[in-house]
Amino acid sequence: MRIIKNSSVYNTRKLNSLFCMIHNQLAKPEGRHPQWKRIRVKIHNGRNSGRACYPADIGWREWDMFLSLGSGIENISQLFAHELMHNYGYHHRQFRRDPLDQDQIERIKREICMTAEELK
Repeated sequence: MRIIKNSSVYNTRKLNSLFCMIHNQLAKPEGRHPQWKRIRVKIHNGRNSGRACYPADIGWREWDMFLSLGSGIENISQLFAHELMHNYGYHHRQFRRDPLDQDQIERIKREICMTAEELK
């Protein structure tokens, strides 16, 4: 996974660490994403929303995941996990809207950062 453009207020390296940790958490039940090294992420400021390609489309566009990041470490984490589930090939009806459970969110807050402010 590479962040190809980050025009948000958040630090690219810290976001990269956060996203890798989320992938590792999702990889326990799902397995490592087969195209993890090829996924390109584009990030903008805004309210928390995103779009993601399904596995067959990875590599065909400028980006494979587009994130518009607002505030809140929990919201940012759930958004990335949600879009990563689409990269795995899942449709909305096949997974929870917020793929990370509360224990995973607490671990993220403990190991990566306490607040979204610390991502800046």
